[in-house]
Amino acid sequence: MDRTEYLKMCQLVSVCENGICGIKKNLPDDLKVVCNGVVYYPISYELAFENGNPKHIAHLHCLNSKARTDTILEKVVKYEQSGSNTDDTQEWS
Repeated sequence: MDRTEYLKMCQLVSVCENGICGIKKNLPDDLKVVCNGVVYYPISYELAFENGNPKHIAHLHCLNSKARTDTILEKVVKYEQSGSNTDDTQEWS
């Protein structure tokens, strides 16, 4: 995902309504992202360096498990409403 687009999504998500424990609720599909088949919403961005090379890190919040994860930004894609880029077989307890 493009860094500028991701940062804009973070900004827009930050003003969305909070639910229990500050977790976003009623989030529009255009503010959701997918990583490894799981749907998230973007929280923030981090620029780090590894062996002198830039490393773009996306901080994400899972909509199913309510867990937070960090991943390389290039692994993040926009959510497709058809669900073709998600793994609907995954169950969370």
